Amino acid sequence: MLIGARQGCVAGGQTIEEKLSILKSFGYDFLELALTREEIAGLGPESAGAYREMIARAGLPIRSTSLGHFGGFGGLAADGRAEIVRHIRALIPFTRAIGADTILLATREEGTDPTAHAAVYRRELVPVAAEAAGAGVTLACEHIGWYTPAALAALVGAVDHPALRIYFDMGNCLHVGEDPLEQARICAPLTSQLHIKGGPTTPLGAMPLAAVREILAAAGFPGRGCLEIPAVEGDRPLAEARGLLKMAGYR
Repeated sequence: MLIGARQGCVAGGQTIEEKLSILKSFGYDFLELALTREEIAGLGPESAGAYREMIARAGLPIRSTSLGHFGGFGGLAADGRAEIVRHIRALIPFTRAIGADTILLATREEGTDPTAHAAVYRRELVPVAAEAAGAGVTLACEHIGWYTPAALAALVGAVDHPALRIYFDMGNCLHVGEDPLEQARICAPLTSQLHIKGGPTTPLGAMPLAAVREILAAAGFPGRGCLEIPAVEGDRPLAEARGLLKMAGYR
């Protein structure tokens, strides 16, 4: 399994190129790029060029991008959903052009019925997912806030499109009081990428790292693992985390 880290985990470096170089020095395989709403809205045909140059100079790829303002999509007014759809459509060719193949959609929905928004997702997102599939890109929904992994799995399963998958986050399970192993078993068949971190009071080293990896592997998980930890001056936690993950079988 390839192991990367989100750009926000890297304290050092002022530019993406410098952060790529730092991750490479610690033995990571890729960076996950998190773009702001404004950055995504401003993407155009020439936007990928500067990133490709930084990737080439640093010698480390970007394998996934992130859209953080997707939460609550199903309950938004029509104009709000339309804006997000435009942003996803702008992010798809950019993601592919920089050599990445996954877009994280930070996902939460209201209500007790996880499939209540499935009709909206099918109507609004399936056409976008088809565009993503044509570009070789997967839209991966990550359960955030109080949205449980099981609820997300029910929603993604109800939409039932091969390019709309789950971005499983083992640490976010603890934020909602759920067992990461139980939730991993539920989500594994639909999971395309993995966030690796601890919980509110559980450090990374106390997480069931090997067991989560084994559950995903048993389900035929084809994806990558991406570290998501707080940035600390000097970036020592990045180096320590890479060693910890190697011991847990993440290579």
